[in-house]
Amino acid sequence: MNLIMLSYNTFLPDQPNGLIQKNLYVIQNETPPVPAVQKASLWLGGSKPSREPDAMTEQQSPSIAHWDQLRKILRHARVDYIVTNIGDDGSESTLAFLAESKVPAEKTIFVRCGHHSDLKRRLLTKYDFGEARNIFCECEGVRTMKEIIVPFIANGTFIIK
Repeated sequence: MNLIMLSYNTFLPDQPNGLIQKNLYVIQNETPPVPAVQKASLWLGGSKPSREPDAMTEQQSPSIAHWDQLRKILRHARVDYIVTNIGDDGSESTLAFLAESKVPAEKTIFVRCGHHSDLKRRLLTKYDFGEARNIFCECEGVRTMKEIIVPFIANGTFIIK
């Protein structure tokens, strides 16, 4: 089985982006996460930006080469599943990338929390992923992404609850 996992958060802090093993490709945020409490405290002082940044674009910009590599993998390799953690902000660029790469909905699994469910559902539908499988998780999805990837790295077991 060949698996790709994408996240705007860091779920494998000791692993770099890219090919982790011959059947696993990962793109995750490589910068240390800023806890939500810290984000909120920054904004309480009146320093809230005029709009929230596009998390995938800003956090993944150092990883452009990995996105180019992923595009090649999607074009030339057999991929069984793509597990993608989608959040409140910044996920649209990832959904657009998957749609442009012609990834079928039946091969995608979206890990998402319940916040702004209507928005996420509209985005999934907009990019023809309305029929894709969804796994509902805790906010930010780090624990859930780990629960999926750790057994896969250890012994190739792909567990989706």
